[in-house]
Amino acid sequence: MCGGGGGGGEDPVAYQREQEQKRQADIERGKKQLDQIFAGLEGKRVVTEEVPYDTTTGKNIPGTQTVERVVDDPTKDPLWDQQREAYVDYAMPQVEDEYGDASGELTYALARQGQSQSSLAGDRRSKLRRDYNLRQQEVADKGRGYANQAKQNIADQKQSMLQMLTTTADPGAAATAARSAVSAMRDTPSFSPIGPLFQSATQGMAAGLAGNSQYQQKKRFDNAAYYSRDPDRGSGNVVR
Repeated sequence: MCGGGGGGGEDPVAYQREQEQKRQADIERGKKQLDQIFAGLEGKRVVTEEVPYDTTTGKNIPGTQTVERVVDDPTKDPLWDQQREAYVDYAMPQVEDEYGDASGELTYALARQGQSQSSLAGDRRSKLRRDYNLRQQEVADKGRGYANQAKQNIADQKQSMLQMLTTTADPGAAATAARSAVSAMRDTPSFSPIGPLFQSATQGMAAGLAGNSQYQQKKRFDNAAYYSRDPDRGSGNVVR
């Protein structure tokens, strides 16, 4: 009745401990795989090296053990920097083109009014230049916004894959999902045209030009009327 031990049955506690150790080992292996999969997005690369110790226990071993590590890659920009640069490269030429067009329109409008060297011309050119600097800063800020969003997306996806790995202890499934996510994140976002930027450069100039034109017409009419007076009549009636 003592129920002695020999039955050849497996110790359930030892079995559970062994399974948990295997599970944790799978999770650790999966984490390394995720780091390698996301390395390219983070401006990193995978290197292989020989080390004279067991990477699991940290103890020295005869010979060496081959290990793979993720290290920073100075030759590769992380995805967030790539997307920031992509937006700046897309938007800045539009700013330059818009500024060139607005500058030309302003120069033409001022010349039509005979105001090219006036204080108005100086004020309008200064305002246009300030607007140009502001538009450049807006492009830089929006580029940083794309970078921050890309960086957050990578962190979110990586965290999601880690949660999947921790729950399932299935490195293969987590790696497959991670590769799919990484492939999707590599796509450059669709940027919208930035649209007209410097309409205010010549704002009011058309009305001013019309007023100046009317003034010049009136002046010509008055001059014509003056020189058409009858010299024999002191009243100076205008010949109609």
